[in-house]
Amino acid sequence: MSNPKYKNMVLIKSLSLITLLFIFITACNQNNNTQNRSDNPSDTNQIVQYNKQDIEQLYRNKCLICHDLGTSEANAIAPPMVSVQRRYKMSYDKKEDFVKAMVAFTENPHEDKVLMTKAKEKFNIMPKLGYNQKDLEQIASYIFENELPQPAWYDEHFKKEHGSFKTVQNVGSNNPDVLLYNKCVICHQKSKLQTKQLAPLISEFTSVYKQKYKSKEDFVKAITNFVSQPQKDKALLSDAVNTYNLMPKMNYNVETIKAIASYLYDNSKENISKNIAKISPQLAPQEQNPESVYNSRCKICHDVDRPRNEMLAPPMVNIKKKYSRVYPNKEDFIKGIVNFTKEPELDKAMMFGALKQFELMPQLNYPENELKMAAEYIYNTEFKKPEWFK
Repeated sequence: MSNPKYKNMVLIKSLSLITLLFIFITACNQNNNTQNRSDNPSDTNQIVQYNKQDIEQLYRNKCLICHDLGTSEANAIAPPMVSVQRRYKMSYDKKEDFVKAMVAFTENPHEDKVLMTKAKEKFNIMPKLGYNQKDLEQIASYIFENELPQPAWYDEHFKKEHGSFKTVQNVGSNNPDVLLYNKCVICHQKSKLQTKQLAPLISEFTSVYKQKYKSKEDFVKAITNFVSQPQKDKALLSDAVNTYNLMPKMNYNVETIKAIASYLYDNSKENISKNIAKISPQLAPQEQNPESVYNSRCKICHDVDRPRNEMLAPPMVNIKKKYSRVYPNKEDFIKGIVNFTKEPELDKAMMFGALKQFELMPQLNYPENELKMAAEYIYNTEFKKPEWFK
């Protein structure tokens, strides 16, 4: 006859094994669900609730494995994420555009999409990782919204690679002083860097607009409308149009124009001048060389990283291609660029499609030695094609 005590022990062991097996299967299923959420690019329709901890964990697990802060510069296998953030914000100041561009590149890294050309030369192009699109969108949003820590060696590295030249993004993209400096001061301020004035001074057009539009709302609206779509019949400074010609369409983001206009309304001309003078040394390159002159003189309009609808002039890759065909010799190439930029005229123009889209380039009155340096940089540089370029 069987021992009842033995039977009970067998039963207890069996139940224990079944319970452990159930727990193991449940854990595996949960792990698979998490894995599917994070790494299955085809499962984009699954509704997932993210909290802050989830997103921070995704960022650490998906990005910092390569973009590690603790790695020395010599042993790094990818640029630090603060550098990636800085570079993308240079091209995409709106969160929606920033996220879209970062997700598009991470999902399908391609040379035509590369923004960080020096990083690509050093580390090669990022591999295709197959991460879930929803996860990538959350990670990119996190990168856009947060101040990311930087490696101890980053400041010295940045200075070595880029000199003292700074941009609106790494000084503070929400700072209206910096927006005004980057978007307006290049034309609307007297400068020893110009051979003559290019446009009415900031104080001049601000004063005229304040006289006509007493409320801030009307002032901002009028400035925004004119800058978004300059027309002679809208111009309040008719003498300035006769002197400097009509302002070209700049294709700036409407929210950026509104921020600048609000700042102009809220501040006196003395305060604006003081603030601009204060930040100017931070933003201007201390030493002039072909690259720094190109960045401060040409890139603002011919930037290959701008979205198509925000281009102010043809991308530089087009200009170089056209001029190289006509002037294969470096000396002739530089001379051709300088002659046209000094005195833009229809009979000198080579890019008729660009004329139709952007109209004739305004006369900028830059010193000839700077034009030569910029032209030399254009001749020696391989510009990447914009993402939209065909």
